[in-house]
Amino acid sequence: MTRTERAILVLAALACTLAFLILDSAGPTAAAWWRAAQGGGAALCGMLAATGAGAAVLQQLAPDLLEDGRGALHALVTGLLLWSVLASGLAMAGLLHPEVARLLVLLLATGWLFRPRLQWPRLSSTALLIGLVVLLPGLVIALAPPVDTDELYQHLALPARILDTGGLLSGPLHPNGSRPQNLSAVYACLMALGGESGPRLFHLLLTALTLAGTTALGKAWLGARGAWAGLLLCGSYTVLQSSGLAASDLPAALAVLAALDAGLRGRALPLALAAGLAL
Repeated sequence: MTRTERAILVLAALACTLAFLILDSAGPTAAAWWRAAQGGGAALCGMLAATGAGAAVLQQLAPDLLEDGRGALHALVTGLLLWSVLASGLAMAGLLHPEVARLLVLLLATGWLFRPRLQWPRLSSTALLIGLVVLLPGLVIALAPPVDTDELYQHLALPARILDTGGLLSGPLHPNGSRPQNLSAVYACLMALGGESGPRLFHLLLTALTLAGTTALGKAWLGARGAWAGLLLCGSYTVLQSSGLAASDLPAALAVLAALDAGLRGRALPLALAAGLAL
């Protein structure tokens, strides 16, 4: 199959999906479309802001990590660590209100002003097609109302409480919720930007980067055959089941992936930062 034929298949699938959603009498309302657009914008803004901030930091600490297809992985993980520390600090001080949360994302995005030399992963058209097919169910889940128990009681409930009060649930050392609630503080910022769909679509983007990062690491350390490592994750229940949910599995997996690559390169400080985020 040629690249043109693959592109036609992808566009046809997207067109059929869009036509079904528009023509179905029980399809989404105008308000639902607006929530989806708002959540998608929040997820994309959060992803770019974290990546820019992390790239700016790594440009000073370990610029060589940005110079190949794994650069986006390391930049995002470092940016997520910085984001979680700042957001958690604001929450511990009782200051993480919606306005402050939005300003924090804008502050992180200023990392792009330092013009970091960041290389993005290069994937084949086949890999992109497989990724689209794998992630499409997650997109449907992310745009649907939340029904998952962990989401309702933790991964969406805790960020909502943080935004309501500006601080952590019953204080920084309360046993309810994941202490120190750093991921919840990040999700609170995304909810301030795009509502409940913000962190869910952000997690979907993290899923895509996890697949791409695993492929890039496999190719770098195992040769051409190692590129199939990402394909193995496409059959993982853990990856597929939580791809469209606000969850903690894949952010931790992404950090472990960055820690592994930094360790194989003999870079102690990036290894410690990524491992710290995973923990």
